[in-house]
Amino acid sequence: MERVSLGLAAAWLTALLSVQACAGAAPEVVVTLTNDFDKSFTDLPVFLQVFRVFGRGVDYTRFDAKCFRVLDEQGRELPCSLRAIPPDFSLANDELVVILPTLARGETRTLRVQNARGRVRPTPVCESAALLAAVMR
Repeated sequence: MERVSLGLAAAWLTALLSVQACAGAAPEVVVTLTNDFDKSFTDLPVFLQVFRVFGRGVDYTRFDAKCFRVLDEQGRELPCSLRAIPPDFSLANDELVVILPTLARGETRTLRVQNARGRVRPTPVCESAALLAAVMR
């Protein structure tokens, strides 16, 4: 069973930085993913580094690690989790792990990534062992 490695997932990630700067507004960014490979994928884990999505120079103290949401083109929430990457004092290095149900060859998907405080369901923390088990199934 073929799976995409961490490095390959970043190769076809293009982040269109459009962070909302309004006071009190939830930070939100539009991310475009393109499958440049010669095959389609099912249950594809995509690793999005927080600072690459939201940009550098952003005040990450305004972010809540438990409140990330990833929405598809139709506004449906996609399963995602947060994978902590050292140093622990900064959320910027952490990775959002988003599971795309399908990504066809040549397909482009637009996702909206938000960090909204006060979510009803918190973003789960991703542990490497659990992630590997899910990917290798």
